Amino acid sequence: MASRSLALPKFVLYPTLLALLALPIRLKIQSSFKNYTNFLSYIWTGDHLDEYERKAEDALTSSTKKLLVLEEKLLEIEADIEICKLDTIEDMEPVYPPTLVQRLGGVSILLDKVAAQVDGVETKDTERRMKRKRLSKEIVVEFERCDSLRKVVQC
Repeated sequence: MASRSLALPKFVLYPTLLALLALPIRLKIQSSFKNYTNFLSYIWTGDHLDEYERKAEDALTSSTKKLLVLEEKLLEIEADIEICKLDTIEDMEPVYPPTLVQRLGGVSILLDKVAAQVDGVETKDTERRMKRKRLSKEIVVEFERCDSLRKVVQC
């Protein structure tokens, strides 16, 4: 008598194996996209963020770039102040060119615009909230630095 094996038919076995193999991929998708609409959005548009979160992320990224440029400008102004101090004769106050004061004013205005842009970002994502908070703190540090340079120049 021929023995019958208890093997499952192919039409049952293959989908079951595929489902088991896809389980780690499914778990990874769930952890990185938070929900299926974000995953479908990623497949359809190539972006896993919805429209509002994308605007928030873009605003924070552009603010970060602008802040880096303003930090460089403040470094240049600090270097110019040190050059003016070195060029003065002993026992005399250094004379700063008016363009230095104007440049400091311009940097202050641009810092104010970047701060307004960062404050205007509304997001529900905790990662972007933390990024916004960090950027706000960096802007405050740069404002204090700009104010201290302004006090040095206007003395």
